[in-house]
Amino acid sequence: MKFKLIFIGCYFLLVTPLCKAQKNIDNEAILKIKSEELNHSQIKNIAFNLIDKSGPRLTNSIGFENAANYVIKQFSEWGLVNINKEPWGEFGRGWQLEKSYIAMTKPYYMSLIAIPKAWTDGTNGNVKGKVVVIDINTEEDFSKYKGKLKGAIALLKYDGDLTSDFKADATRFTKKELKEGEKPRPKKRKYTDEEIAVFKTKKELNKQIRTFLYNEGA
Repeated sequence: MKFKLIFIGCYFLLVTPLCKAQKNIDNEAILKIKSEELNHSQIKNIAFNLIDKSGPRLTNSIGFENAANYVIKQFSEWGLVNINKEPWGEFGRGWQLEKSYIAMTKPYYMSLIAIPKAWTDGTNGNVKGKVVVIDINTEEDFSKYKGKLKGAIALLKYDGDLTSDFKADATRFTKKELKEGEKPRPKKRKYTDEEIAVFKTKKELNKQIRTFLYNEGA
């Protein structure tokens, strides 16, 4: 019984300062913070300058420089001091998309939507060629295309699902579903060992395909 009384006494000693701290709320400061958020928010302006105006911010790119210069200028206008772009090391060339255009010309004309992968080299003008669909799943499949891809445009066969989906991308959770989401859930592995092994094999094969296409002059 003596142990219980001591424990309860310690508990009240710990809780009492917390209760006092909670009562000493600076309502004026909270109102100022709310006023800034509701009446003077800079989120839209910052997002516009960093995203729409600066463009893609790949490392060492013009877009990155535009965004960094905007941040320095804006911080200075807000009264911050000692603002610098800190050097962080060597990286290499930047990359920026200036123009991309792809179209099918036979058996009829059709423009195609395609976005170059970052750091892809330019073509130095228009490039035309026959389209060859590449279906390589094993190392033995490379022999089917040996010596046949010079000047060709290689189109890698897609093995995914191309079924049309008419469901909305976004859904609204019900109150019951939101309540269920509050409960802690056991941590599960996203992928099995078998799926990881397949992914690694596919990744290595894709690397070999890229090297093969380059060496073949596709």
